[in-house]
Amino acid sequence: MNKKVKLAFVLAGIGIFAAAALRCVQMLCFFDYDTGFVTDSGLLTYIYCGAAIGVSLLCMLLCRVDKKLCARIETKRNAAAGDS
Repeated sequence: MNKKVKLAFVLAGIGIFAAAALRCVQMLCFFDYDTGFVTDSGLLTYIYCGAAIGVSLLCMLLCRVDKKLCARIETKRNAAAGDS
């Protein structure tokens, strides 16, 4: 496996652990047990979304840089698919 692709998987793993840590902080500090709602006015949600989008874009970039693993899309005709 290429170093850049391996780094992308490591980055995704770190992102998963960071999201779990943020969720624990949210449940411990901002959760109202009487109503069942979160009381942080959406701040951690923006952090979740930003982190998820950032890590996804970085992983996509690292995987895209390795041209050997990205196959070229070729259009082919499939008779079986055309019959159905």
